[in-house]
Amino acid sequence: MGTFSLILVCGIVFFYRVADYERLSGWLWGVASAALTVALSLMGAGTGTLILGQVALFVVLWGVNARRRR
Repeated sequence: MGTFSLILVCGIVFFYRVADYERLSGWLWGVASAALTVALSLMGAGTGTLILGQVALFVVLWGVNARRRR
């Protein structure tokens, strides 16, 4: 399994589980992770950029959840 596939699958599973735990839409965040990975890959991003993109998406997920709880 290539690096792209590994990041794609791990990102989908991670965001689905975290969003589900935080009572957000797991499917929505899983699809967002997949779309981000595919978009960055099509732009020619390397492995580090793909991982940074996933970290940035996690920060967005955290921010959405924090704002919802106020």
